[in-house]
Amino acid sequence: MGERIQIITEVEIPPSLPHNMEDVVSTTVSGMTCMSCVGRVEEALNSLNGAYNIDVKLESGNVSFQGVSLEKAEQAIVSLGYSIGVPGELNNIKDYLKSI
Repeated sequence: MGERIQIITEVEIPPSLPHNMEDVVSTTVSGMTCMSCVGRVEEALNSLNGAYNIDVKLESGNVSFQGVSLEKAEQAIVSLGYSIGVPGELNNIKDYLKSI
């Protein structure tokens, strides 16, 4: 009999599975201190192609939207200088993940 060989293929796994663009996506934004901040976040999300049903809450920092991925929305929000993730001592999701 012949030799037996094993072929191993590396496959890149995406960080998250794509979601249905109709799903409501939400995250928390830290660093908003006034209604002007809310307006800037809303404007950034509205500038993303396909984003709709955008809701930004100053008091809680909760942001929800539909039509775009969480990753695209987070990039737009972070580009304004705000942090994404858990409010309080943990200013962004990377710090949160390191803490668990």
